[in-house]
Amino acid sequence: MNVESSTERKIQSLLRLLSDPNQQVAATIHKELVNMGAVILPFLDHADQGDHDMCVRLTEIREDLRFEKLRQDLRQLLLSSSRERAFDLEAGTFLLAQSAYPEINVQQYIQQLDDLAEEVRPRLSPSQSLEDASQILAKYLFVEKGFRGNRDHYDDPENSFFNRVLERRTGIPITLSVLYLFLAKRLGLSSTGVGMPGHFIVKLEETDPTIFIDCFNGGVFLEAKNCEQFLIEAGVGFNETYLHTTPNDLILARMIRNLIGGYEKLQETERVDRLNSLMETLDSVPERD
Repeated sequence: MNVESSTERKIQSLLRLLSDPNQQVAATIHKELVNMGAVILPFLDHADQGDHDMCVRLTEIREDLRFEKLRQDLRQLLLSSSRERAFDLEAGTFLLAQSAYPEINVQQYIQQLDDLAEEVRPRLSPSQSLEDASQILAKYLFVEKGFRGNRDHYDDPENSFFNRVLERRTGIPITLSVLYLFLAKRLGLSSTGVGMPGHFIVKLEETDPTIFIDCFNGGVFLEAKNCEQFLIEAGVGFNETYLHTTPNDLILARMIRNLIGGYEKLQETERVDRLNSLMETLDSVPERD
């Protein structure tokens, strides 16, 4: 018996059963089809879609297959990092964006970042200090280009999807900070992310004293004492570890948690479940060598 024809017959049989009016039966078939992976996709396009319920079920299967691929892509991205090679935050950020916007052209947004970096590059020179060059970049982004914090709709999930941040030029502290980090990397400006409790900022580690950038508040420059005052006034208290660099994979995890919180407020349980599965993927990858 031909293995391929056997698989084809099994898929066709499962698709016929998928139209069963019993929701429990349909759910069981749904799970089995998804477990078979991308091999079933061509068969979904030719399945009988005359019934509304069947169309809905086929759409849900496609969504689950797409999201499973995204989870696997995230896992591979995590596994490719190491002590010598940091997790690719930019790639991870766009994977997260694709969880809500699967059809986006990622290369188009990468080109936007490249173009922003190339526009500001002529204003920088090797003779400038890191502080001076970083101030130029901050002014370019948060004054000239108008990227700003979304104070009116802070919990809007759109603030956490990087494609939407680029399109709307508005976001929350962490997404505006990663925007700065992505351009700084292109321009050779040494900077890292700092996930303080309740706020996210950028750190210039090679300055003395260490300088921090608050991208949500117009790119204002801060010192450690300003961060300490902010945390004390916020009722958090201060610990010097709050100003340590946050690893890239934990930055992505924080972005996901922000989205989970936003969708929980909107009571969008399906989105919350999917995002929780991404968190599980982050947690499931063992410590890289």
